[in-house]
Amino acid sequence: MAYTWQGGHLQLDKKRRANGTCTVTPASGERRTVDEWQRAGRYSGLVELDPWFSGSARVQCTMDVTVRTGFWATLKRLVSGPLIYVIVVISRRRRTPPR
Repeated sequence: MAYTWQGGHLQLDKKRRANGTCTVTPASGERRTVDEWQRAGRYSGLVELDPWFSGSARVQCTMDVTVRTGFWATLKRLVSGPLIYVIVVISRRRRTPPR
């Protein structure tokens, strides 16, 4: 998979149990390899990056990943964060009939 990153916030979300790396190669700037996948809530691996370069960069991965930028990256961060879990727990408690 190859993706052209135009700058701004970027998320790489790997599939569950997938192994591999992603390489970010800017048109001008330092090339970096992503191989540290973090646990983010119930998801297997998520990496969030901010550009360290100007212009665009090519993102090449050795496995299937979902790439998010802009609005979709922000939305993913919101729905994966602790606030959404608090809302779900409160919502479930309200729907549970008393015994």
